[in-house]
Amino acid sequence: MSGEEVENLLYDLKSISVQFQEYEVAARLRAIENSFNKRHGKEYIEPTYENLVIEIGKAMEELSKNGQIYRSVRDIKLILLLN
Repeated sequence: MSGEEVENLLYDLKSISVQFQEYEVAARLRAIENSFNKRHGKEYIEPTYENLVIEIGKAMEELSKNGQIYRSVRDIKLILLLN
C-alpha cells in the first residue's frame, strides 16, 4: 500500500468510529494520522500499512485498559484483517 492509500484507510477507519459516536477511538486514530503527517508536534511515523497496524494495536491496547467496550474496534480489526 502506498502512503496515500494508508492515509485513506485511516480516514475510513476514523469515519467508522465517528459513526458509532466513539470519539475516544476517533481521537486515537487522529493522533496516528497526525504522526503520519508530522503535525501538532507528533513524532513522524512513515505511513505504511505495517506501521498503521502497529499503531492501531497500541491505541486499542490503551483503550481496552479502561474496560469500556467499543463497537467500532471490532469493525476496525476486521477491516485490517481483510486488507
